[in-house]
Amino acid sequence: MQECYSLLSASRHDALSSRLLGALVTFREREHAGINNRIRDELNEFMQDFFHLFCNPDFAIPPKDAPKFISLNSTIAYLAGCSVVINTDSWLRTLCEQNAPVEKILALYSLRNRFRLPLQELFREKPGLASHWYAMQTFTALPPAQPWLMENARAHYRDMPDAYQVVSPGTVSAGYFDITYLEPEDERSYKQKLNRAIRRDCEMLQWSGQRNPRSLAVITRRWFPGSAVYRALRPYLETLVGDYRLTLVHLGKMNPAIDTSMFSSIRTFPRLQNVRQLNAEQRAAVLDQDWTVAYFPDVGMDVESIYLGNCRLAPVQVMGYGHPASMHGGQIDYFMAGEDSEIPELADRYFSERLVLLPGMGMIPVWPTAPVEKQSTPDAGRVLINCPWTLMKMNADLIGLLKEITDACSKPVCFRFFTDLDKADQWARPVYWQDIAEILGEDNFELHGMMGYRKFLAEMAKGDISIVPYPFGGFNTVIDSLYVGVPAVVREGTHGYNRFPCALLRKAGLGEVVTHGHSEFRKKILALIEDKVFRESLAEQIGRSDLKRDITANLDPAAFRRAINHLVANHETLKPGQPGAPIHIE
Repeated sequence: MQECYSLLSASRHDALSSRLLGALVTFREREHAGINNRIRDELNEFMQDFFHLFCNPDFAIPPKDAPKFISLNSTIAYLAGCSVVINTDSWLRTLCEQNAPVEKILALYSLRNRFRLPLQELFREKPGLASHWYAMQTFTALPPAQPWLMENARAHYRDMPDAYQVVSPGTVSAGYFDITYLEPEDERSYKQKLNRAIRRDCEMLQWSGQRNPRSLAVITRRWFPGSAVYRALRPYLETLVGDYRLTLVHLGKMNPAIDTSMFSSIRTFPRLQNVRQLNAEQRAAVLDQDWTVAYFPDVGMDVESIYLGNCRLAPVQVMGYGHPASMHGGQIDYFMAGEDSEIPELADRYFSERLVLLPGMGMIPVWPTAPVEKQSTPDAGRVLINCPWTLMKMNADLIGLLKEITDACSKPVCFRFFTDLDKADQWARPVYWQDIAEILGEDNFELHGMMGYRKFLAEMAKGDISIVPYPFGGFNTVIDSLYVGVPAVVREGTHGYNRFPCALLRKAGLGEVVTHGHSEFRKKILALIEDKVFRESLAEQIGRSDLKRDITANLDPAAFRRAINHLVANHETLKPGQPGAPIHIE
């Protein structure tokens, strides 16, 4: 780094900025199997030099590089977390004392800082840059296992500044996905603010021209066999074949695994780049079509689905359970849900769309076919507990529950977290691990990353029980656990995503592992850990049952076709967007 100090002395800000950015990217992309002493020493030295140079009042970030440093905000946070400095608190205080430019503060300030700053102040000088930073914070709150980190994340979204601007694809989706996991009872306010910003700052699309009442568009990026969205919703779409002309609007670069078999035409909506002005290919994909219905299986899973969900592409717009949460103020008219998954009396509280309730769960359970063998427990001294949770599904309340269980039970346990960690998280992983270890202890958990489905099932089969996360549960989590013969424990709530796992278990004849409230959830998990006979009796019940038959019995995918027919025929009189009782489909 000696050359960097020379560049600083010579006031060669462009060259120094380029070197610092390059060094950060080099460290981020450096592969390692784990942080050993040599790597840690190198990182400690680099971080100390980086902060001394970056925070020096004589260094001015070139305007063109400010967004680049802010884009590396999470990299800086996790590199700091892996080093001796732990976080950037002391350097942020230094910048504040210097009255440093806001772009320097934004580069170093993340949800992983204990030192907190007023959001409104950060937006006062350069709201566009601050909005870019704000959207990046989704990457620094994973998993929100520590109470202080979860509170930082909740406050971040709760206090979204009115000055927020949609200036890039990332700012379209900022927090839309996260808020459902962090603040499910208060997501309406946040999503309403975000939707208003999207419609204010982005080019909005509006349908026009003649429409074919038997033409329907399916708008998604996830219509391929490996996707949970595809697995749960394809049987519904199949019932439309022959009655409707189906068009797939694929979001982003075309995936060769996409199933195109039921569609009359395929269109590609390229990834968003300039949110203020779409290109000709994007416009052609969704405008001047003849669709009467635009069906969004999974609004929130991708930037483009959130953006298009705020546009009006067809007279009738419907969303499904791919991401089971309301837009709270987009341009969707109806939410296709399930009688067993929603509480009709709470529809106005949790949905801005008119709720359409299909018989059953609003999704079709698909039984796996991958071969798997139940393996003997490799660690006979401990009870192995499967926690197949994505990073966002983990939260401080859940980890706190596991701590209570560890302290209360008489048997040693091992919580096995099966997460969506991948190679890009190699510097974040040690920080995540430390967050959890501080609460559960180093010897009481395993942190696994992404793996192939067959390997995942084989690992799940080693477990003694599975815990379904709360508040955001798992539909396929329950199916996978039952498939490998492992009983799963769930906590029922008031949202579809913490009710359809319970509906699945009841259909499987396992209602006794459906619980209500924190205390009962904890008590049932403890009972399964302590009582081997109880565990084995449930496993035997799973083994001798025809669960594929039980969970798919009396399903009627054609209810989806009847619902679409009803909405098309009665749309004008249903008055979508206004308060109304849920529509029940027989």
